Amino acid sequence: MRAINWKRVGLGGLLAGAVINACQLAINAVVYRREWNYTSSQVAAFLVLGFLSGFFAIWLYAAILPRYGAGARTALIAGLAVWIFGSVIGAVFVIAMARLGTPALHPLLVYWICCLVQVSLGTLLGCRLYQDSPVPGR
Repeated sequence: MRAINWKRVGLGGLLAGAVINACQLAINAVVYRREWNYTSSQVAAFLVLGFLSGFFAIWLYAAILPRYGAGARTALIAGLAVWIFGSVIGAVFVIAMARLGTPALHPLLVYWICCLVQVSLGTLLGCRLYQDSPVPGR
């Protein structure tokens, strides 16, 4: 078994996070510009979360790589897992905790689909930078 190459996880995570953030900013600027008015501190928090999602996706790819093998299929599995934990569970929590009524379902579905695309794309591109570290002594 090979060791996780943390430098490559960092590089791939930066790329994946940058793709996720770019897509997220584009979605918010085009699709939701009237509905969602964020403060600069909220935008900064979302940018941090985008990069954390990218790092987590590439780390997960590296962790499941020995079982599933290198390639796009493994990257998409990692991206799907990050999307499920980040977007779907988070949105279900928001709906369940909404005190002023349930948010409209259509914008939420559009958002989920956009998040799935951005996380999958970010993971696919970030995984292209990842390579395992050789095990010392072999």
